[in-house]
Amino acid sequence: MKWNSLIRLVVLRFLILLLTPLLFVFATPSYATTSRFLLVSPGSADNPHWQNAVMLAQQAACQLNVELQVGYVSPKKRSNWLAISSYIDQDRALDGVIFMAQPTEDNQVLFSKLEQHAVPYITLENSLPPEAMASLETHKSRYPRWLAHLSFDDVQAGYLLAKALIERAKASQAPPYQLIALSGAHIEIARQRNKGLHMALGESPDVTLNQLIYTNWDPERSRSQTLKLLKRYPETNIIWAASDKSALGAQQALGELGIKPHQQMALGGIDWQANALKAIKKGEYSASVGGHVLLASYALVELFDAANGADPQSDSRNFANLAISHPGQTQAASMATLSRIDFRALSRALSPDKRDHQLTMDKLQPTSPTLLSKACLPQPN
Repeated sequence: MKWNSLIRLVVLRFLILLLTPLLFVFATPSYATTSRFLLVSPGSADNPHWQNAVMLAQQAACQLNVELQVGYVSPKKRSNWLAISSYIDQDRALDGVIFMAQPTEDNQVLFSKLEQHAVPYITLENSLPPEAMASLETHKSRYPRWLAHLSFDDVQAGYLLAKALIERAKASQAPPYQLIALSGAHIEIARQRNKGLHMALGESPDVTLNQLIYTNWDPERSRSQTLKLLKRYPETNIIWAASDKSALGAQQALGELGIKPHQQMALGGIDWQANALKAIKKGEYSASVGGHVLLASYALVELFDAANGADPQSDSRNFANLAISHPGQTQAASMATLSRIDFRALSRALSPDKRDHQLTMDKLQPTSPTLLSKACLPQPN
């Protein structure tokens, strides 16, 4: 009897060891945990906006339990394909690519190459002239793996910023109200933000636009040009900038002239750059419009859903719900709070019963850190 019991015990332990791995397989959630995605950043690794976009996408990848690799477009070649091809040539297949289409690249050729390699892809931002984007969308049937084009409303961004700065100037200073504008480069994103500025000025006939210049998003050029413009237009009391980088350059110029930003000069930009948000909290910066830094993260959720069989949403979405940060807020936006967003809540694969998975700023409230894996929380430097 003792030998029989011993044999039974040995056989039982053997079966437990044999079946335990299978139990874990069947207990694993039904979504893929080995997906491999690529985010191609059009900016260098030290570009503040894309640095934040990459960081937030990495937080989303951690929460979704997927692998996210990051490639960078060469500033000389400006070719997404050069950045993508090296990852496609690796042993493991790519399950999706996120990139901003380059106006200097033949995007129809790029899209065709991705189709040939059977790689799903999502494009971001208002980077192409309207006619170039319309041409791609006209031939959409050729690109079945082009899952979506995601962009924020840059016209609204320029408009919201201008309205906030005009309101600030009128609340703190007497007329006349005069504005200088520091735009970006001669590309579509800047043109749309400029359009929003002109819309706001059309609603404010008592505000004079002294001059709009292009700074190529360069803070040093913005600093030097601000010094020249304020010498030319000494009654200026509003500085509108198409990016926080340019606005921060202007802020440096104001410091050199002994002018207090926000108190004596309404000043703001677009992007939610970290230094701008810090200046807002100190009352040294009037406003920053943001939200588009989350586009890459949302695109990753979309690719995750596609890889796990969720039905696609509409293939082109222009998000209008940007948010504006200003000193009157009790809590301005920050990368630390944004990186605590529960990106899983946006996934149709993980929550198919939810009716609305759209990206809107009112839904993107940071969740309690206790609800997220500690490994997926931003780590202190």
